[in-house]
Amino acid sequence: MPINVTVMQYQPPPTTTPHSDVVPAVVSVLVIVVLGLLIGLVIYKRRRFLQAKEHSDVGVKEQETCIHLEKKVSAEVSEQPEEYSNDHINVKAVDHSCDGTSEKQPKPSPKPRQEASSPQATPSPEEPKPFTPVPSVRIEDLADYIDMKKLAGENGFKADYKTLPNLQLNPWTVASKPENKQKNRYLNIFAYDHSRIVLQPLEDDPHSDYINACYIDGFQEENKYIACQGPNKASLRDIWRMVWQLDVDKIIMLTNPVENGKTKCMQYWDDTGPVTYADMIVTTVKEEVFLDYTLRDFYIHQIGSEDHSRLVRQYHYTTWPDMKPPEYPTPLLNFMRVVNAEQTPGRTVIHCSAGVGRTGTYIALDAMLEQMAHEGQVDVLGFIYQMRQKRIKMVQTSEQYKFIFDALLASFLTGDTVYNADVFRQKLSALKKSEGGAKETGMARQFEILGKLSVSPSVDSRKPKAAITPENLDKNRFQDLVPTDRARPFLRLKMHGDDNDYINANFLPGYRKANVYIGTQMPMLNTVADFWRLVYDHKATTIVMLNTLDPNDKTMSCYWPQEGRIEYGPLVIELNETTKYKSITKRSFTLYNKTSNLEFEDSWVVTQFQYHDWPSDKAIPSSFDGMLTLLELSTQPCERTNAPVIVHCIDGYGATSVYCALMALLDQFKFEKAVNVFQAAHRLRMVSINMMYSEHHFAMCYDVLQDYLDCLASTYENCIW
Repeated sequence: MPINVTVMQYQPPPTTTPHSDVVPAVVSVLVIVVLGLLIGLVIYKRRRFLQAKEHSDVGVKEQETCIHLEKKVSAEVSEQPEEYSNDHINVKAVDHSCDGTSEKQPKPSPKPRQEASSPQATPSPEEPKPFTPVPSVRIEDLADYIDMKKLAGENGFKADYKTLPNLQLNPWTVASKPENKQKNRYLNIFAYDHSRIVLQPLEDDPHSDYINACYIDGFQEENKYIACQGPNKASLRDIWRMVWQLDVDKIIMLTNPVENGKTKCMQYWDDTGPVTYADMIVTTVKEEVFLDYTLRDFYIHQIGSEDHSRLVRQYHYTTWPDMKPPEYPTPLLNFMRVVNAEQTPGRTVIHCSAGVGRTGTYIALDAMLEQMAHEGQVDVLGFIYQMRQKRIKMVQTSEQYKFIFDALLASFLTGDTVYNADVFRQKLSALKKSEGGAKETGMARQFEILGKLSVSPSVDSRKPKAAITPENLDKNRFQDLVPTDRARPFLRLKMHGDDNDYINANFLPGYRKANVYIGTQMPMLNTVADFWRLVYDHKATTIVMLNTLDPNDKTMSCYWPQEGRIEYGPLVIELNETTKYKSITKRSFTLYNKTSNLEFEDSWVVTQFQYHDWPSDKAIPSSFDGMLTLLELSTQPCERTNAPVIVHCIDGYGATSVYCALMALLDQFKFEKAVNVFQAAHRLRMVSINMMYSEHHFAMCYDVLQDYLDCLASTYENCIW
């Protein structure tokens, strides 16, 4: 309380009286008392201020760990420092057990002063903001709706997404306990109390009932999904306890263990043998790798109960970037088809790293596909709002939100393009007819949709760079058919001082792996040496030639020795033998570098298959018989090596894409007994929009497959299959 002190103006003393000596003494005493009171008051207030500040500092430090202090509504998930420095180590390096006592213990949190009231351990949930639902979108209006939202820019998808609640909505008391802190991978992603998975506690560990996982409702089914974070070191055992306790038979993994050099998820299985987690033993019994995903089968059982094991299948999608949507929706839709094709009685666990971004997007898309099938409409925003009542930040970015709409449209436009062998002929017959009186056939409609879905949102990554530089222009046979830098193979060996790393070529995928093929143009006079540099640098052992040599085309060059040997700089190509088949010539060469000291490593056999039935000026071959022979002859060499197969036609995009698509489709048929021509063509278009540029090429894939299936069903002995 402020004290007012009035300073009186000095007055001369009055005439001296008998008591005049007492007055100065009294005044002096009063002044000293007042000054003492002032000094004491200042000291008292200063001490109270310091105590309050110290208490406030403690409270702030504790609250800094709370999600509720997040300031940016659309901020990315901030990664929590792991309690374990060896979080990246594979489980098998820890004696096949995750229950060792050598793990670091979490440091105790600083305690506030005893006289200060302790702040709340769990922040108060966010006061829900008013949420304005948007009307459901009829599926036939979806394309126009997406175009409208994209044209609206910031007022379109982003504006709708920002209406979603983004912070904590419900208590997460259990997740916030000090004993559970290390089980949370991120500081701002906890499991709500009301929706969390409650594990059966382990003996002597009352806090072992927590895992960062939540029930999420489906379109019609309550608690259909389990959304989970990617396990860290502290929660490795818990994911398998949850799988066992809840009868889970499907795990959908949407992250890779390490992405961009950062640990996103501990590998919670062993690649070679059994591993123990708490009282669970997990054994990997099968692994199959595909282009976009990997399938793994595990047998799990409790210790001492080997006779009561269960089969759990993991569906691991491997090509989804963190914090972003996939570039194209069709590979993910195909993955979801594989997941949903197996109807199993158990529950499904879905996880990425935080268990909200990719996980939320997957769940929303799966549920909306179900709503689309049942009602012919979708309510994406409303479904995400409901998900966020059970788990924070589900669908983490506006780009992921927009991607859900793009994926729904892609699914609606394409329909089911997977055809089993027993119905393939009927499906193909229907595709060749007009639909409902329309002028275009079903085949033409599919090819048109292929073009629409092949437009990449990443425009910059689709622009050629090296291909259009002045020094490389004359290396392109056609200036409108050139590769992008992200897809082209680089040349390393130099023959002359002005050689660079460019050749007009693209890495192309197969059914199971990326970069199985290198598609390129027929070498020109000035690029023959570059062609053999390509073969040498990428250790290729097989060349497939799909065009004929036109003697009237002076740009064509017979790039191989017809007898003896030829040399290009340090590279020597020797003809070993020539074998003739109907429509096919097979040649064997030895390729070596005469300047290399590594005589055996730099020398190998290269086999060339030349196909004679496809003139460069014709859209399709004169007969498909030779194509079936070519596919059969070139399959075995391709399977014996991990090196890419060099495939070329006149331009490197037309006939080349047909061959690569057919090889992938034959592999798919062997595994699934079904084929998806649309998907195979689209995978090539994802590399370059110019791949399979003709509807004739697209239709040819169907026709060759029909001949292949007829050959399989034939009793004729001359069927090479």
